[in-house]
Amino acid sequence: MAPPTATIGSPGPPAHTCPIKPPPPAASAARCRRHHARALATRDPHLARRLGIGRPDLGLDYDDGGLVELGGAPAATIARICGLTRTEADRIVTTRATSRDLDELLVAADVPVSQWGMVRDRALLHPQNPPPPDDRPL
Repeated sequence: MAPPTATIGSPGPPAHTCPIKPPPPAASAARCRRHHARALATRDPHLARRLGIGRPDLGLDYDDGGLVELGGAPAATIARICGLTRTEADRIVTTRATSRDLDELLVAADVPVSQWGMVRDRALLHPQNPPPPDDRPL
């Protein structure tokens, strides 16, 4: 069976068709790991910190699929993971303490709107004062 195609050009006979390729399995797996790591960080921010979710600069073993915690990671790590310039990442570091959520941080740090999609895909912002840890057995 031929792969699905997308038509590029105006309606009518296709001006050009190209196959729509699914993302590589590694990219899909990384996205899935980011989704699960985000969910864990939302449920249990203390455990997320202990595992190093969003902190590749700490060198811990938990594979979160490529997240970066904007509230604590250094500018160089933020730039590398989110595809930002070092100047943009420095502005995030400078303004992160005063921002309550990701959108507010992106605006305050003057991150170009064209970069927001990549940042949203890779960024994690732990709450400033999370509730006490849940010490019940898993």
